[in-house]
Amino acid sequence: MNFLSYAFFVLRDTFLSLVSCFIPMNRYRIIFNSTRNVNYNFNSKYLYEFIRNKKDSPFECFFVMNDRDKAEELRSNDNVNVISSRTFYGQFVILTSKIWVCSTLEAPSDTLFKRPGRVVYHLGHGIPLKKIGMAENNISFLRKVNRLLRIRNFTHVTCYSEYFEEVLFNAFNKNNKIEYMPLGQPRNDSVFSNEDNSSLSGFIGSICENEIDSSIKILYCPTWRGYATTKFFPFGDFDLRKLEEHLERNNIFIFLREHPYYKFDLPVGIYELKRVIKFDSTVISDITPFLPLFDKLITDYSSVFIDYFLMKRSVVFIPYDIELYIEKVGFSKNYNEIALGTHVHTFYDLLNALTDCHVYDYTNISGKLNLKSERNCIEHYEKLLKLVSL
Repeated sequence: MNFLSYAFFVLRDTFLSLVSCFIPMNRYRIIFNSTRNVNYNFNSKYLYEFIRNKKDSPFECFFVMNDRDKAEELRSNDNVNVISSRTFYGQFVILTSKIWVCSTLEAPSDTLFKRPGRVVYHLGHGIPLKKIGMAENNISFLRKVNRLLRIRNFTHVTCYSEYFEEVLFNAFNKNNKIEYMPLGQPRNDSVFSNEDNSSLSGFIGSICENEIDSSIKILYCPTWRGYATTKFFPFGDFDLRKLEEHLERNNIFIFLREHPYYKFDLPVGIYELKRVIKFDSTVISDITPFLPLFDKLITDYSSVFIDYFLMKRSVVFIPYDIELYIEKVGFSKNYNEIALGTHVHTFYDLLNALTDCHVYDYTNISGKLNLKSERNCIEHYEKLLKLVSL
């Protein structure tokens, strides 16, 4: 969307928001949204589905989807009650709803007016090991203004655990009018209960089912960098043929998950290897329900490893630019204290780590971070009931 279009919707939505103040808000209606209002993913998706499927729920739920093709697919295949925030009808439904539930800083409506009495509920999309929001290092002036305008909407923010409450407090500009809630991530309820995640072979047409299912499967999922291109296999001694031989000899498949919105750099010819498979958001939009299918995780600073602790399996870290990352982005907590696993710095180290079976004890850190694979959705549902006095 270009600037003029965005400015039009901001002005229109602000005007409609002011007009809608003459209409009482419906406390039985919840509006959910996710990234850029064109994605059906993250914690919003899982809480929406939980409440929608709960037979005794008093809530009517809508999910904002401004991508027409995705909206039609969701209506047809998943029976999702979608609306568009670009239509007048959609804005009417959104602006007269008591509760908005968001996974990012983007609200269902582009209005600049904050209506008193509305609950704007932030679920987030991962425990933030890196500094986020207003706590991030080196924020440009325009980005800072944009974040301040978005942050001011929120009344309730999920901080995941008491250990991370200060982190979210700083991220939301130290706003003490917000209630910070130490509740778990709704998406983690799906980790061991998704009926559609029994096999990866269904997503990979070129490889037979038995070959995939009998192999060691490793997910390689680094985080994004706003200051530079993210590098896969960032080693000066990287050797494509040695990697191919090692994977073949040890019956390993590596699944590369690139970030959909940021640049990345891959070694030339990497996808020519039979045992290296592209597994980005065009294949699977949300990786969380599929984490149990992987025997090991490779990452750098992505918070996906925190969710992966629930698997009680090996994690390999490649912190190849950690000093620059600390300078440009920063960590919300001590990286080495939380990043429990094998840290590698050379290609030779990586090859050894791929077959290393050592697993760390994640019991203490899981307790500190309030990691659990059940009752996350019900906690938020009960909180929402209390907020509207139902």
